Amino acid sequence: MITLRTTTTDDPAFRELEAEQVADVMRRYSSDDPGPSVHGGLAAVVAEQSQGDGDARIPVGCIALSPLGEGRDGEAEIKRVYVRESARGQKVARRLLAAMEEIAREGGTRILKLEVGQMQPEAVALYTSEGWQRTDCYGYWKDEPLVICMMKRLDAFPAAAATA
Repeated sequence: MITLRTTTTDDPAFRELEAEQVADVMRRYSSDDPGPSVHGGLAAVVAEQSQGDGDARIPVGCIALSPLGEGRDGEAEIKRVYVRESARGQKVARRLLAAMEEIAREGGTRILKLEVGQMQPEAVALYTSEGWQRTDCYGYWKDEPLVICMMKRLDAFPAAAATA
């Protein structure tokens, strides 16, 4: 059984999963540039899987939310979406994304953005199926040809629709 736990990017479980996510992306792109790290203290959600023996839970997925810079009030960025291979195929990423969209909505975010790469077709398919649309690229990776930037207007998807 997989449960979601709201936390921050300072959480050791989040940091462990983030390191795995960075290594996975660097491997996919044959890169030695991890890009900018995620700041501490940001909203995060960690997915945990029961191990069958009481309260033992293993972290299997993560997601974080980072506000976008000055002059971009009401905009935030989804960061470090990752699910361990052992938990893939169980809709963990979809659940993490829905949980973070609700946290963002409750915090007044109207527009979410993210960066993903062409070498992550499963992620692009997930975001597209959840109502994300391509947008102009921004940020650290904006000039990289394999980067795809996407956005989702949260006011176009009311909370009731997001949790249905």
